[in-house]
Amino acid sequence: MYSILYVDDEPIIRDLISLFLPKFGEFSIDLAEDPDTGLIMHQEKKYDAIISDFDMPGSNGITFLINLRSTGDKTPFILFTGKSREEIAVEALNWGADHYLHKGGGSDQFRELAHVTIHAIQRHQSIEEVKRSSATRSSKSDCEPGLKSGTPPNPFWASLPARACLAINGCEAAGTTW
Repeated sequence: MYSILYVDDEPIIRDLISLFLPKFGEFSIDLAEDPDTGLIMHQEKKYDAIISDFDMPGSNGITFLINLRSTGDKTPFILFTGKSREEIAVEALNWGADHYLHKGGGSDQFRELAHVTIHAIQRHQSIEEVKRSSATRSSKSDCEPGLKSGTPPNPFWASLPARACLAINGCEAAGTTW
């Protein structure tokens, strides 16, 4: 079961998220009505993902994201908003959001939100697994120059769930250099 923090100032939307999102995945959802409360909740309990509205009184979802990322927090973050302006999406992605979704479209929006949330969590877990596995290896000999990005350096990597992250090879994820 994935633990989710959903931040939105609209009580009706929070209720809909807690009602519909679990129909499309195994989610445990905690709700916050503003980014400040969300930050406190996330400090007390680490979530598998955070989903946030953009436009909220006193703050917004991007400021919330910036505050998270400035502490080094890499928790998957999805901006789920009624504002469909391209500049908001670009800014969110530039600050490290994993996905941007526009609210609207009935129950299909919750199916899509569940799908992108699960994908973001699994991607994050895969990257973290690569980093942990690389850190436990005593030798960097498997990270040889000339490997193409996305190519596993040895058969050991083929068994890891992280092999799905084709954009990152084991050496890059481990932070090693040649």
